Amino acid sequence: MSPRQLFGGILSIILLGLFVFLLWKGFAVLDAVVACNDDDCILKARAQFNENMKMALNTIAGLIAAIVVAELAITRPTEVPSFQVFAVDNPTPAPPSTVAKIAALLYLAAWVITGLAAYIKGSLHHPDAFEPITSYGNAWFGLAVGAVYAYFGLKRP
Repeated sequence: MSPRQLFGGILSIILLGLFVFLLWKGFAVLDAVVACNDDDCILKARAQFNENMKMALNTIAGLIAAIVVAELAITRPTEVPSFQVFAVDNPTPAPPSTVAKIAALLYLAAWVITGLAAYIKGSLHHPDAFEPITSYGNAWFGLAVGAVYAYFGLKRP
């Protein structure tokens, strides 16, 4: 394992952990806002997710989406994604390891599950309740369409 792979893997796991934590917190705020009956309760609930959390969620969500879309764009539809974006440049590339395939599938699963949940719960069911989750859900939907096209729609020479 090269230093690039090691650093990329560690960084991607840290970012994924922060991403899931921020979304978990955001969904908790969304649930609290939906349960509120008055404006004071709504303000207190929304205050639990500060501006730095919003900025971090937007930034990390963009980075994770870029990794997912890039990985799907370079993976053939007949292959399992395997974190090729962190592969070492090698004239005779080795087949991806099982660990790389599992990590890529976990990353992809986390992105799909959280994005779909944000789109359904935040964008479709409660679009005015909590803007960070609604925005993430809408952005995810657009990126998911692009990711599917990148995986299935591009022709290789």
